[in-house]
Amino acid sequence: PPIRTLHWQSSSICLLPEPVTERRPSSRPCSKFATHPLGSGPDPFPDPRPIPPLPVPGRLDVAAIRHRTGLAQPAFARRIGVSLATLRNWEQGHRSPTGPARVLLALVERNLLIVEQTLST
Repeated sequence: PPIRTLHWQSSSICLLPEPVTERRPSSRPCSKFATHPLGSGPDPFPDPRPIPPLPVPGRLDVAAIRHRTGLAQPAFARRIGVSLATLRNWEQGHRSPTGPARVLLALVERNLLIVEQTLST
């Protein structure tokens, strides 16, 4: 079936305006079409629906989460894949977990067993 395709050159990319049916389209000069340096210009494949980020709790009490697991600091740090120093900084309030660590801690707070089962498979 015909598809719209991108045409690559060494330093630019263009979206061919019409569908192509042959496996290797004839050598059409990109200059006839909208050409953009690689990494600039409009996204040729925009996401049709923006996906908002999931809400994550504002403040996580890392020490309380760890205490509920019954694990000592070294074991808990290994279990969630962070250094002992990082865990201590979180627990003492010197730093806060961000990104994936924050999400993982929120999940551990909700249900450690499901997290362990998921990560062990």
